[in-house]
Amino acid sequence: MNKRFLIVTVIMLFALSCLSVYADVHFLGKDTATKGDWVGKYGANGAILFGAVDQKDLKDIANFTDNGNRWDWANPTPDARGLISINDPNVRIGNCMYNNPVGLLTLETKLDSYQVALFVIDWDSTARIQELVGFQGDTAPANPDVTVDNPEFHDGVYYKWHVSGKAPFKIQVTHKGGANWVVSGLFVDAVSTSAVQPSNKLTSTWGGIRAGN
Repeated sequence: MNKRFLIVTVIMLFALSCLSVYADVHFLGKDTATKGDWVGKYGANGAILFGAVDQKDLKDIANFTDNGNRWDWANPTPDARGLISINDPNVRIGNCMYNNPVGLLTLETKLDSYQVALFVIDWDSTARIQELVGFQGDTAPANPDVTVDNPEFHDGVYYKWHVSGKAPFKIQVTHKGGANWVVSGLFVDAVSTSAVQPSNKLTSTWGGIRAGN
């Protein structure tokens, strides 16, 4: 075999290997303390509040698609669980995207390393149960990242993922109980690659850095 061809082949395989590692998704866990007070903690690089009329601050969000319907439970609301409005920081809204039985949210950003926080809240029952899984590629993993149920679902909770690479990030939402699945807001924050260990584990989320945690 030609020595030059062998060297080029090895370099190409190494580059492809690096790319496959760099495109990756890690579930980071949940935040039950923030409630509707997302401003200053999430969404520095883009935010979408789902409702009868979506509110958007796209920034580094290049594209977003979904297969959900929209609903406002209360707009405005004095309830601390209501998300602070993008249009008016003095207003909170009780809002959602919903459908049944399976939802797919697809996000593309201008970023190479970022956190996605999805806010879910069940305003009108304590019976809803749904599963969430974040992934890149054509097929969702068989096992969900989290099962969303009560009391956290009714109180409002953010679920977070770290995403690397340019491949679209997808969140599959699967209805498991109650009327339907619901999600209320999606927030994007850039994450410095220096905050990611060699195994692609995030040492600190953008929100934690911003909050001094």
